[in-house]
Amino acid sequence: MGQMTILEAVLSLAGFTGSSIAGGLTWDILKHSGAKIIRSFKSRFASGEKKRFSGEEECEEFLKELAEKTPNSRKNPYKDVKIIYEDYAQNPDEDFIAEFQQWIEASKISFEQMRDGNVQPVSVRIGHQENTGSGTIVNAGIINHNYR
Repeated sequence: MGQMTILEAVLSLAGFTGSSIAGGLTWDILKHSGAKIIRSFKSRFASGEKKRFSGEEECEEFLKELAEKTPNSRKNPYKDVKIIYEDYAQNPDEDFIAEFQQWIEASKISFEQMRDGNVQPVSVRIGHQENTGSGTIVNAGIINHNYR
């Protein structure tokens, strides 16, 4: 396995040791299995009176960088988080790291569920499709499933 990413180092520091979350968390895994985690980050940092980013897309870009870049120091990956945050923030302040740590702690259950494979993938089942002859396909019997 390669080097830890900044996000993996932060999670390891927060007590997520010996798991696929503290070692092996990639952006693809987070994006596809951690939608709840990404949503909670966006709602905390992209809106409200203490808005930290210009929008949800910027929040996602920030998380992507944390999930792809390696830390300069495994002992204090929050330095790297702060440096990356300052590249994005319009008005960076010292409270961000404390809030980020609180978000990590508040998201602990979601990270554990992702680690354990207890995410809730959503799918749509289409009963059948009908071609009306005009090139339009009608989907019939659509059912939304939320497995688990």
